[in-house]
Amino acid sequence: LRWAARCAPDVPNPPAEDVERLHGPGMLRVIEELAEAQAGLILRLGGLATGQPLLVTGGATRSPDWLQILADFLNVEVRAPVNPEPACLGAAIFAATASAEQTDLAASAAAMVQPAVPVRPRPSVAAAYAGRRPRIR
Repeated sequence: LRWAARCAPDVPNPPAEDVERLHGPGMLRVIEELAEAQAGLILRLGGLATGQPLLVTGGATRSPDWLQILADFLNVEVRAPVNPEPACLGAAIFAATASAEQTDLAASAAAMVQPAVPVRPRPSVAAAYAGRRPRIR
């Protein structure tokens, strides 16, 4: 979701703390509960390696607000690819190689894949979430 584009077009990229002001406390609670659920899933899948960022994909990665709240809630760096739809990118890499536009898959990937964008937790906000965060390490 990109709340800024739909709900506040005059604010291009509102900071995460503006979610409540722009959309009300209900929306912020929904986002926080999604982050809490994701933290629980991470815990069940084995946790996060200490000091390692969480790589995220999918449509929600288009929202800088969501990425910041997730980083704050989990208290880890979150990285989202510039292209949030890796399946589409993978198909394009194969197509470029098959059409001989690139010499091989590695060359196609090097030409198309951009590095992930890091979103770091804000210490004061992450501290506020500490009581709701399951132990994920």
